[in-house]
Amino acid sequence: MACPVNQTTILVFPEPLKQLRSQSREAALLGLSVQRTKPTGVISVHPTALSARGTIEFRGPTRVLRVTLEATTEGTGREVRLGEAPSSPAAEETSAPPPPAAPPAAVAVPAPPATPAPPALDLQGLLRATPRAIDRREGLPGQRPMVLKDALFGDEWVWLRFHLEGGALARVDRVWWEQGDITSYVQEANGKDLRIVVQIPRAAVSKKTRVSLRVAAGPAYRFALTPSTLTSFFKELFK
Repeated sequence: MACPVNQTTILVFPEPLKQLRSQSREAALLGLSVQRTKPTGVISVHPTALSARGTIEFRGPTRVLRVTLEATTEGTGREVRLGEAPSSPAAEETSAPPPPAAPPAAVAVPAPPATPAPPALDLQGLLRATPRAIDRREGLPGQRPMVLKDALFGDEWVWLRFHLEGGALARVDRVWWEQGDITSYVQEANGKDLRIVVQIPRAAVSKKTRVSLRVAAGPAYRFALTPSTLTSFFKELFK
């Protein structure tokens, strides 16, 4: 699916969004942002470079759709409704075989989870998670400050919510911790700020946990998740 550079393309899926899978570097270049999860999933695409290209996987209650997105210099931003009828833009789904009657075969796509793939954001778990305020600021003089606003705790995951103040036009191109790269995160502009949500497995959090975020063509910010610098909830987590 062609998405014009520096313009916003809106993808409307046929049912609620339960999981969205994509590679973090591709998502950053394409400017992917989840606009809503119900009653239908809505995702915006805003590529800033002609080299932006990637594949996303939508998972709903009954359907799985894969769409390949590619930046282009032609056309204008538009709204595309996927999976409603064979004549709709859903024909651009790259996971469907060449025959036009094959869209139902997209259900066979569950094969990807069997291959090594980054864990998708658990949106349902995020909605049920318990938030704890943190408001931890990082950044050197002359840099935009990044704030770890809060953490949300679920049974399996911890979600960290960051704000890059004054960074609405910026993009985070890498997130990592002591166990390697973190690929389960989303980012979107929020007023003048950039909002980032990072998902990490709760069972892997320890007193040595450090989460770092790097802004494309900019600085990196490091946050230590230690009981002495964060909330009492982390003290419970480390017991």
